[in-house]
Amino acid sequence: LLPSWNATMPEKLDILCTFGRGASYNRKDEQHAIIDFRMSRYPDDKNVVLNTLFHEFVHMLIEKPIIQKYKVPQDLKERIVELICYEFIKAPVRSMFADSFANAYITPETIKKDLPGAVEKMMTDYMS
Repeated sequence: LLPSWNATMPEKLDILCTFGRGASYNRKDEQHAIIDFRMSRYPDDKNVVLNTLFHEFVHMLIEKPIIQKYKVPQDLKERIVELICYEFIKAPVRSMFADSFANAYITPETIKKDLPGAVEKMMTDYMS
């Protein structure tokens, strides 16, 4: 998938676990990335750690080659990442960004074959 997404895998990935809620990612450079995962109690979801780490990793992979390139706004970016996470690990789609506009463009087929092309088409239609 990485070649079809124009994404690169970092040589080094640091995962920082702290207390609290949420997560973030930072691509320091092409070789080094950091995911900061703030752990809390999630009794209702035993897979929250895996789902959140995968979610942030997808963010990191597509940020530069797709999200920045096509100037995707935050709500659509979150939806794209959620749809990718659902496709690969069946992570729940429960974002506060419930915009389903992306659903017609970001499909299992486009995720695997031409995610950049799907996002480009989506943004062209979104801006018109």
